[in-house]
Amino acid sequence: MDVAEWTSNTSQSAAILGPCLALELSWAVRATTALDLQSRHPVLAELHRGRPELGPSFDSLWADGLRGAPELLLVAHHAGALELTSYPLLRWSLDQAWSSMPVDHPLASEPPGDRDAIRARLGDLARSRARRRIYLELLGDIWSGIEQWWDDSGRRDVSSAGASARRTLDMGGSWADVVVSSARAGEAARSRGRSADDVQGTGGDRDTGVAAAVVVSVAARIARSADLPIVLVPSALSGAGMCLDLPRAVLVGFDASGGGPLDEPRPDLEPAALARRLRALADATRMTLLQHLCSGPSSVGELAAELGLAQPTVSGHIKLLRDAGIVTGTRRSGRVDLTIDRSELEDLVRDLLAVIGSGSDDGRPG
Repeated sequence: MDVAEWTSNTSQSAAILGPCLALELSWAVRATTALDLQSRHPVLAELHRGRPELGPSFDSLWADGLRGAPELLLVAHHAGALELTSYPLLRWSLDQAWSSMPVDHPLASEPPGDRDAIRARLGDLARSRARRRIYLELLGDIWSGIEQWWDDSGRRDVSSAGASARRTLDMGGSWADVVVSSARAGEAARSRGRSADDVQGTGGDRDTGVAAAVVVSVAARIARSADLPIVLVPSALSGAGMCLDLPRAVLVGFDASGGGPLDEPRPDLEPAALARRLRALADATRMTLLQHLCSGPSSVGELAAELGLAQPTVSGHIKLLRDAGIVTGTRRSGRVDLTIDRSELEDLVRDLLAVIGSGSDDGRPG
């Protein structure tokens, strides 16, 4: 099935959240039994080479066959800790949340058997102080293995991918574009670090894109059926993607290891093309005309009279603004009323920011 079929009908609203240390830890727990995640992320391979007992320890804690730690994300959400990036703060927040954590969430994103296992985990953690202590110690062991990576590059990469995703949404892209394109970007980044023999036969970014598109399809179905918003969360340790329905939202994790969504080439964002579009604004008279049009529609004759300019001069300036799409004209009763197309002007500003960067949100280390 084509990826486009999986990602159709994904018009739900979306927000970007993160960095999210709880999500990174959840993927790291999953990697204790998932060799594919260890092969995707060197820090996870190094962690589990150095601490091979982590996998059996988690297995013996639960013995339920459930991979990963989805319960961690549910508790972090309940504690208001999804955007914490400090493990001590996250651990403290989890400790405060166990006793009031509900265990009857629908979990529509999970297979029926996994729903029961997640609810059982939440119940065990709420009831047993000893179980919580062991659980948090195991999470602490994993944290100690990724802490240096997180401080050196992980948090920065996640922040950068989040900023890239925001730009994609601001420029009209869908949240499905973010998830699928980010998965492909991550696969492309990993492929550049492998030999041709390693890459050959793996399926490449098409398999990765399809896996991410399946995640999108599931998340979109849940969001539509329950009328919930989508919350996108970048993760540097992720697989192709994941979704988990939370109270009042559907969390969709996407791969931040390749820098976020791939930037599709747009001819109108080439510096020379953008400069031509901006040239319509690079004149004091045209800027004055726009200021006058901000107060309401006017004709060329009215603008000429207000500014004390010859009508042909105003007509020449207006032609340039209309060619750039910034000003539009509507004929009424023998005259043409000129107005500013604010959406076109806003698009031009967004495109400028996309080319030169939008400031500290994506230009500084997280």
